[in-house]
Amino acid sequence: MSYEVIARKWRPRTFQEVIGQDHVSDILKHSIKTGRLAPVYLFTGIRGTGKTTLARIFVRALNCMNPGIDGEPCNSCENCLETIKGLSPDVIEIDGASNNSVEDIRLIKENIAYHPIKSKYKIYIIDEVHMLSKSAFNALLKTLEEPPSYVIFILATTDPQKIPVTVLSRCQRYDLRRLGTKEVVMQLAKITEAEGREFEKGALYSIAREGEGSMRDSQTLLEQIMTLEDGSLTEKSVEIILGQSGKEYIRNLLVAMTRKDSAKSLEILRYMRDSGASSEKIMKDLIFLLHQIIIYLEVNTFNFLDASDEEKEWIKSAATAVSRPDWIRLFDFLTERYVKIKSSEFAEAILEVSVLSAASFPVMADIDAIASFFTKAADAVPEDFKKKTEKTDVTVPVEKIVDKPEKEVETEVQEEFYEDTFAVSSSYDENDYSEILPEIHDEEDLPETKAEINLNWRGFLDFVSSNGMLYGFLCNQRFEEKGNNIILYIDPESVHFEYFKPEIDRYSRQFFGQENKIVYKHSTSTKETFVELERIEEKRRIAEIDKRLRESDVVKEFLDLGFTIGDVHIN
Repeated sequence: MSYEVIARKWRPRTFQEVIGQDHVSDILKHSIKTGRLAPVYLFTGIRGTGKTTLARIFVRALNCMNPGIDGEPCNSCENCLETIKGLSPDVIEIDGASNNSVEDIRLIKENIAYHPIKSKYKIYIIDEVHMLSKSAFNALLKTLEEPPSYVIFILATTDPQKIPVTVLSRCQRYDLRRLGTKEVVMQLAKITEAEGREFEKGALYSIAREGEGSMRDSQTLLEQIMTLEDGSLTEKSVEIILGQSGKEYIRNLLVAMTRKDSAKSLEILRYMRDSGASSEKIMKDLIFLLHQIIIYLEVNTFNFLDASDEEKEWIKSAATAVSRPDWIRLFDFLTERYVKIKSSEFAEAILEVSVLSAASFPVMADIDAIASFFTKAADAVPEDFKKKTEKTDVTVPVEKIVDKPEKEVETEVQEEFYEDTFAVSSSYDENDYSEILPEIHDEEDLPETKAEINLNWRGFLDFVSSNGMLYGFLCNQRFEEKGNNIILYIDPESVHFEYFKPEIDRYSRQFFGQENKIVYKHSTSTKETFVELERIEEKRRIAEIDKRLRESDVVKEFLDLGFTIGDVHIN
């Protein structure tokens, strides 16, 4: 008798034997018992979760000559045995990947005109149906919508999103879920015991995790290991055969990282790589272990861990090595690096640098410590420096408009503006400003401090800020303080000054009093604009704050731990 592989030998033959898909099995059995059958079924899910298996069980149950009262097939009648052996003339299995043309679909349409030979239903199973061409799907549409009463289509796919919506709307869809690690382990244990082999529970968990929720993949791996390993299935032998990084080494690497032992971390990492573990696999195993630790810390129970009893105990003891925020931060860091490792030619270098970086992470303080740090940092700034960084309030005299209602003032300003604009535009040459320049005082009349003049100009800009257009124009003009006057350097090519000048004069008289202190010069200048001066001042203040922060003893302690000062902003 020829050898039968485990995946085929242990393929379920009844709905009850199907692992992890009770939500689908129960509905299919009930539809068989009640006779409420759809013309088209669609089974979706990842590889190895039971799509084709469920389709074949469903077919046998529909055509079974001695069906059970619970909707299960007998698997012993002529129809069931022929279907199991693939000899039934009324059950046609089609591979959508290799039979995806319009001609293949036309052949199906021709054949469905003939009634089933032996069975109650003529059933077509189209596997990997998403591989059909667009033309083939279009040719199949009408057939799927109104097939003969004796014809049933069962479609199976791993990529339902690739199936046209017009086809999906004609199907009764069932989504098969990814199998849990515990479910796969239980089935693998059952198979291993039946095959007369001893095993370690941890070995089966390693196989199940490698299968990633696919029962068929897990069974194939189990068979591979049983073929190469004559004795008991140990966790270590499984790791070697599957090229895994090794549970103990991953644990030791994680412990070395949390203890900030860079040399030990690199030593363990190099050993695993020399033993054949890939950089991607090592990082993947690290992330999985961190995931388990974080889950345990969050819920404080083992119920949600896909691990053996020994692994659970280790996770419990290791979880308290660092704080929960530290584990989460390490998890986030390694998952970001894992994406780079998968797509980079320098995977080994990225892995080593990632591990060394993680081994140098400072332990994060809790919220109270962080709050205490900022309190100390704020206290470390001298009071005189705080005063320098505070914005100075400017008091603006507005006696002439303070008693007038807002709307009335606005109307008056607009009228005066238009009158002055038209009057000025017709009375002076835009290239000759000598007649309108007040007398400029000597240098000896300059104020004692620069701050006094800047305050006057800043105050004037605040005063006109309600007039958005004028405010924007003035902020971008180059100016100079000379004597008691503020000189505005007007660009000779400016086309806006003639428009704004009457308004500037009017606001100037209101702000400075009857004496107009603003002087105009029609020339270019290298002086800064108010906007540029504000930027310069902000950079100076930020540099001073940054310097004082770095001189603070509290900040130095954090810098020594590996923290860095990011951007400094002034609110």
